[in-house]
Amino acid sequence: MNSPSFPTSNLPPVLRRVTEATAATLNVPEILPASAALAVISAAMGKGLEVESGPGRRLRGNLFLLVSAPSGAGKSSVLQEMIEPMRDIEEFLQVCDPGPVADDAGNGEEVRFAGAPPFLVARPDASQRRAGGSRHRHQRVPRRLICENITGPALASLLVANGESTFNVSAEAGNLLDEAGRAASDLGLLLLKGYSGDPVVIDRLTRDSDHLESPCISVFWLCQPHRLDRFLSRERSLEDGLIARFLVAHSEARMTPLGDELPGEIPVGVKDAYGAVVNDLFRTYHSIRNGTRTVRVSPGGFEVLKEYHNQCTAQWDELARLRPCVARWPEQARRLALVLHAAEHGGRSHQQPLSEATARAAVDLAEWFRGQQLAIIGRGATSRLEPRAERLLSLIAASPGAEVKVRDLKNSHGFTDEEIEEIVALHSDRLKLQNLQNPKGGRPSLVVVLTREVGDDAATVTTAEAHL
Repeated sequence: MNSPSFPTSNLPPVLRRVTEATAATLNVPEILPASAALAVISAAMGKGLEVESGPGRRLRGNLFLLVSAPSGAGKSSVLQEMIEPMRDIEEFLQVCDPGPVADDAGNGEEVRFAGAPPFLVARPDASQRRAGGSRHRHQRVPRRLICENITGPALASLLVANGESTFNVSAEAGNLLDEAGRAASDLGLLLLKGYSGDPVVIDRLTRDSDHLESPCISVFWLCQPHRLDRFLSRERSLEDGLIARFLVAHSEARMTPLGDELPGEIPVGVKDAYGAVVNDLFRTYHSIRNGTRTVRVSPGGFEVLKEYHNQCTAQWDELARLRPCVARWPEQARRLALVLHAAEHGGRSHQQPLSEATARAAVDLAEWFRGQQLAIIGRGATSRLEPRAERLLSLIAASPGAEVKVRDLKNSHGFTDEEIEEIVALHSDRLKLQNLQNPKGGRPSLVVVLTREVGDDAATVTTAEAHL
C-alpha cells in the first residue's frame, strides 16, 4: 500500500522550493529531498540554537531522519545534492581553519582559536614517548562536519576533535542500523546521548577515555526498505528509546523510465537560496561563539504545541507497547518547529518568536512521520505475532465452547499477557477478551473467545494503532 504523500506545503519557502526542484529534477518522491533538507538545517544549527520547551527547559533542533528507498531509486544522488552546502562549508574550513598543530611539548592540551570551537591537540605516538618525548609529531586535527559509515569509537573521537557536533549521513545505512541496535553498542549509546545532549564517557582499553559533555549529533540515513522494517521490529531498540528518536518513512521510491528530453538541472537561484540559509545558520550558531541562543515561542505557538502534547498524552495507555515513541512525539514536533523556524529566519532566528503558523506546520509534519512510524511498526508486529496467533487460534478452536482461559494460555502454553492482548487486538474481528462467570460460583475467569466470522460488509480493525 502506498504511503500518503509528504506534506511539502508545510515547509518554509526556501525548503519547499529546493525540495520540489530536486524531486522533479531527480525524479524521486519529495520525502527524500525534504527529509535531507530538514536534517541539513538541523545540522547547520549545531549546539547554538534552542527552543523553549517548558519552564526553564530548552530543546535543540538536531533531528534523526531515517528513510528507505530501494537500490537504483536515486538515494545517493539526493544525498549528495542536498548536503552539498555542508560539504562546501567543511571544505572551506579545512583550508582556512584546518585545526591546531601540536606544540613542541606534545602535551595534548586543548587549544582555542578566536571564533572557533575547541579542538584536541594530537598527542605523541608510542615510539616518540619511548624515545623520551624529545621529539613529537606536529599534526593538525582536521575540521570535520560530516561523517558517514563510522564505528562508535571513531564517532566519539570525531566528536571530541570537532567541538562535540557532527552530521552523520549515509546512503546505505543498513550496517549502521545493525550496529546501533546491537547490545552494548558504543554507536547506539552515542546516538542516544548525542540526540539529547547528555554527557557520556566512552572507555577504551588501549587509550584514554573520550569524555563528552554535551554531544550534538544530527542524522540522515537512507536504507533499503527491509532494513527499515527490521530495525523498527527490534524490541531492544524500542525499549532503549533509539527507535523513538528517529523520524522514519518509506519513500516508495522506484526506478523510473527516462523521457524524450534530457533531465534538467536544479535552478541556480533555488540552490543558492538554500545554501545561503545553511551558511547563515552555520556562521551564526554552529560554533556558539556568542553562546547558545534561545527562540521564544509565541502564545499561539505555545497553545498549538501544548494541544499536541496533550493529544499524545491521551494515547499513553492506548499504545502501551509504544510508550517510548509516544513520549517523544511532542518533542519531535518542537524540534521540527525549531528547524522550520530556522529555515525561515536564518541567522535572525533567535530574534523572532516561533509563530503559531510554524508550530502548526511542525505538528502536521510530526503527525505525518508518526503515521509512518505506526504503520511500519504495525506491519512488523503483524509479521512477528502471526505464528503465535495461529497457535492461539488453533487452541481456541479445539476447546469446548470455542474459548480458552487466559490462565491456561499462560501456564500451559507459554503465552504472556502482553502477547495475548496484542493478538486479540490484531485479530479483533475474530477474537475478544471477556470475563466468564463459572456457573458453580467463584471468581470469574478471563477468557479469549473465538467469535463468529465477520462478513465481508463488516468493519475490521486495520490501523496500526489497533495492532499495537
